[in-house]
Amino acid sequence: MTRTSLPTVAVVGAGYAGMTAVGRLAGKAHVILINPVDVFVDRIRLHEYVAGTRTAQATALPLHGHLPAGTSLVVDTAVEVGPGRVDLASGRTIRADHVIAAIGSGASAGMGSFATASRLRNAVARCAPGDRVNILGAGHTGTEMAAEIATARPDLQLTLTDPNGLLPGSSTPARSNAALFMDKHRVEVRHNEPEKEPHALQIDCTGFKVPTLPGLTTPDPTLMVADGLWAAGDGAGTGIRMSCAAAEPMGAHVADNILALTLGHEPENFSLGFVNHALSLGRRQGLIQFTNRDDTPRRQLISGLPGAVGKEIISRMARRVALHSAKGYRWPADAGPVHHSRMERHGE
Repeated sequence: MTRTSLPTVAVVGAGYAGMTAVGRLAGKAHVILINPVDVFVDRIRLHEYVAGTRTAQATALPLHGHLPAGTSLVVDTAVEVGPGRVDLASGRTIRADHVIAAIGSGASAGMGSFATASRLRNAVARCAPGDRVNILGAGHTGTEMAAEIATARPDLQLTLTDPNGLLPGSSTPARSNAALFMDKHRVEVRHNEPEKEPHALQIDCTGFKVPTLPGLTTPDPTLMVADGLWAAGDGAGTGIRMSCAAAEPMGAHVADNILALTLGHEPENFSLGFVNHALSLGRRQGLIQFTNRDDTPRRQLISGLPGAVGKEIISRMARRVALHSAKGYRWPADAGPVHHSRMERHGE
């Protein structure tokens, strides 16, 4: 492939999926990265940032210092996408051979954005000893948030509320381990929150939602929405668990398919097999819940300090893939949850 034959690819979103696609395409395409702000947010660290155990500088990294050579950065907001084009809030339209919509879920709910996390960080810092902090949602995000604040601010009264209980969907050993941690650190786990109980702060960790972007619909099994338009990451709406563990493989897969098409090859279906769920319980304890390839939990897990070390290694690896090592990135494959009706194109 000659230099003049390199495709132009516009990547919308600088999260785990978008940055992995950028790194994968570097040197093999003309890449234009479009993002509302000039930072990569390490979202799996936001609970640490809110609790005050991680700095802003370590959580939101300037894109200008972490983009491959030759990547063009456009700081603007996409308002509509289509095959080969991105319409921006400024009124500008970006034209490209391919568009990758990696819009994430951060703009639509709960703990998704750095701006929301910054407001919550300030609110936690303003809480006085004895103040009550309610955390809604006891999935992975809410559990990590409660544990991080409990260890950083043991002077606060914490409640963690979820009608489905603590860590729904995890194995019994994982739920029991997390329950022991919450009990030890005086975090009250509830199924229902009293409507008018006074509290100083409430944090919504009830889950991320797929944002809407005109022109973007559910992709087919190759992650193609239409010729010249692709989707990757949380915002793709594939039904796969929203996580960097899914976003990075999607970003890499879409980049690989674009390069394959450039060489005259057919795009391949996306295949992902999960290995584990990893979550931290403060800085010194954690859980690595092993899973089957279809993301259902197994009974095996690593807990305590080894679990915390494992979670830290996984978190560092996720950031390294997105910012530095996308080209050599590989992931386990499995046909499981991606080949069903939610992955079919609309209208087919």
